Amino acid sequence: MKPDFVIGSGIQGREQSKLKIPKNKTYVSIPSLLVAWELGNVILPYKYIVYVDEYALFSPDKVLLNTLQSVSSSTDFFKSMSQIFEKCEDLLNVPVIISASDKGLYKNNPFDGRTIIYGKTQELIQHAELIIGHKTSALSQAIIEKKPTLIILDKEFIDIKNKQIKFLAKYFFKQGAIWSHELNKINLDVIKNIDFKHLTKIEHQYYKEPDIDGEFFENLNNYLLSNFADSTPKCDK
Repeated sequence: MKPDFVIGSGIQGREQSKLKIPKNKTYVSIPSLLVAWELGNVILPYKYIVYVDEYALFSPDKVLLNTLQSVSSSTDFFKSMSQIFEKCEDLLNVPVIISASDKGLYKNNPFDGRTIIYGKTQELIQHAELIIGHKTSALSQAIIEKKPTLIILDKEFIDIKNKQIKFLAKYFFKQGAIWSHELNKINLDVIKNIDFKHLTKIEHQYYKEPDIDGEFFENLNNYLLSNFADSTPKCDK
């Protein structure tokens, strides 16, 4: 059965559509749902660094990697992250804020009392001075915003996760991932030299083709209303 149309994002979405559904004649290119395309509200009234948490106490990698946990010791991992945060705070003279998913709430704050904000990652990245992270898809927002992003490796991660982090840093951000114990001012100065041309290329490849504007649902609604009139209900967020 041939679909009436296929939706996708970026140049790669179009190419994958040709490969996987070669008989499809209609491809609807829309902006990725992974990121916010409009500037969100300012959450904090001051400058800050945002750490995009991956909830080390339980991670989706547990299922994907068929392992008990992607972090060997959460206690040592949080200690390592706190040391990273202290270095960044000392070097940049702004606080680190923790951006966490509202799908996993901490009973106790493992980040030495630093502020944890749940469910506002995209907005926090949009207005941050620096982003710190590992390999979560939430870092897609940092690509779109062309923000300096510190990609961190850690000895408490299992080997395959560190390899994935290295790949993300090299391919998507065109920079090296940094071991948590090796962070210094030189590392921070390097990542501030953003390769805007490369990040724009990644945006077009995976998130939004060059001539596409607007948001995901806006574009999908427009296509459905233009081609199926009143026979198709409006797509809501």
